[in-house]
Amino acid sequence: MYAAQCAPKALIDNFDGLFLDLDGVCYLGAKLAPNADTALAAAKERGAKAFYITNNSSRTPVVIAEHLTRIGIPTQPETVVNSALAAVAEFKADIPAGAKVLAVGGIGIKEALANAGYEVVTSADDQPVAVLQGLSEDVGWAQLSEAVIAIKAGAQHFATNLDGTLPKERGEMIGNGSLVAAVTNATQLPVRASGKPYPFIYHYAAEISGLTHPLAVGDRLNTDIAGAVAAGIPSLHVLTGVSQAREVVLASAEEQPTFLAFDMEALNQPYPEIEKVGKVWQTQDAAVKINETVVDKMLVLQLVFAGRTLYLTETGAKQVADDVKLAELRTDNNIENAEADVLKMLTGAQDLSIFTLCLDEYRVLAQAVWEYRAKQEAALAQKAALHTTDHNAAFLSTTANYLKILESLPVLQVE
Repeated sequence: MYAAQCAPKALIDNFDGLFLDLDGVCYLGAKLAPNADTALAAAKERGAKAFYITNNSSRTPVVIAEHLTRIGIPTQPETVVNSALAAVAEFKADIPAGAKVLAVGGIGIKEALANAGYEVVTSADDQPVAVLQGLSEDVGWAQLSEAVIAIKAGAQHFATNLDGTLPKERGEMIGNGSLVAAVTNATQLPVRASGKPYPFIYHYAAEISGLTHPLAVGDRLNTDIAGAVAAGIPSLHVLTGVSQAREVVLASAEEQPTFLAFDMEALNQPYPEIEKVGKVWQTQDAAVKINETVVDKMLVLQLVFAGRTLYLTETGAKQVADDVKLAELRTDNNIENAEADVLKMLTGAQDLSIFTLCLDEYRVLAQAVWEYRAKQEAALAQKAALHTTDHNAAFLSTTANYLKILESLPVLQVE
């Protein structure tokens, strides 16, 4: 496991630099994200180089660097890579310099196109060979319609990114992906994107930064983390933006981070080693065990923590307090409740909508669920390839139902 290589050093000491997302990681609109300034300052003091990788193409690197500096994160423009720069770098192979490109978006994509030698146009009547679509608060019906006309006339459609939403101080607002969807819905033609979750933006950042062992830091699973996984880069997920703990625990393999944290303070702290001993996943300070149980013909997943057990069924989740100590859970793989006891507990327990756990419990739970689900899915695939028998059919049904029960996981509140 990757984490085993990191203790007891600070997490950042294992990397030569950072690829940092902006919205939801460094800031929330005009507001600094929790502990972002002090955490990054400390990481830089330890020798880490910071590069800022954002899908938001509405502003130029200069403007982004000024904003970061103003809120307490000193930044040079050359360390900022927005999706406009990545998009232009990627489509150079298909669109020759000097060609006309219809820019739908803000100054960020217009500057990137102009600096790369393209002729920026704003009308389909100029017969552009390509359309580059990026985010801008000023984009509306007229600009999107120009893009549709140009694309239907033969222009290739490129997008900086496909984020459906954008985190701001007041909450999630409309993102470039939603506007791109309006255009593709009208054209019924594909679009090519360069930003996260596609790996190109990370590869481009590695090329211009010179970093050989970076750590990507992000808040959104389907862009920041998925892009890092696709690019083969370790990643740290923080809970200061879009994707929250329940989504992380239930993430598919393509969106699973390497490390989990509240915020970027974790960069300057040792990351605990997570190991599996028998049926228990554990760190020094937390442990969880997953039991499969059938109670009164009902499938039940027991997630056993120190002092309490979370029961998941097809109809929901229940929490029951118990007297299991952490030391007992870490060493006794035989801790299980009898069927009659489980039935009694479930009957008396109230439905649970929020389950509270500490940071290390969150980390071990995520690792446990990821490995449990991967094992179950592999078994399903293996059995499905065999000849159908009553035994195989029963196994497939039971295993599929246990995987479905995982979706009953309540909201996770990490404290």
